[in-house]
Amino acid sequence: MIRAATLDDVPQIVALTKLHFPKLRNKQILFNEQTFTGFAERFIAGKDNSRTVLLSDESCLLCAFIFCMVQQHYLTGELVGSKVIWCAHPGMAGHGRKVLKAAEEWWHSKGVRRYLMSCFDSRTEKLLSLSGYYETEKHFEKVV
Repeated sequence: MIRAATLDDVPQIVALTKLHFPKLRNKQILFNEQTFTGFAERFIAGKDNSRTVLLSDESCLLCAFIFCMVQQHYLTGELVGSKVIWCAHPGMAGHGRKVLKAAEEWWHSKGVRRYLMSCFDSRTEKLLSLSGYYETEKHFEKVV
């Protein structure tokens, strides 16, 4: 089932995010549970017309979630849909695709016609490609 997240979902969102962070440690991104918990609570509690958190769950188990925003593109001024964070349980195939589709429907309902996504994982890149996304730029980071 796809639904909007509530504050009661934050512990499961944090737990699912922690599953993904062993991969991210190799990329110099360190997970801080307390910081992320506060971020998730503020994002969900502050929901307005420009942001939402959608999740897919089965039998009280969180399978996937996506934090979505609508904002103006910094160059063109057009409304764009973007994800802040997107995670899917590795053992629950298909739920990442379901929350992506739900996010696209939500963005479309807000008048958005361009969706921006970034990823660091080949499986996510393949899903985005199969869903009609194409690469427009690369992101680089330097940790000092």
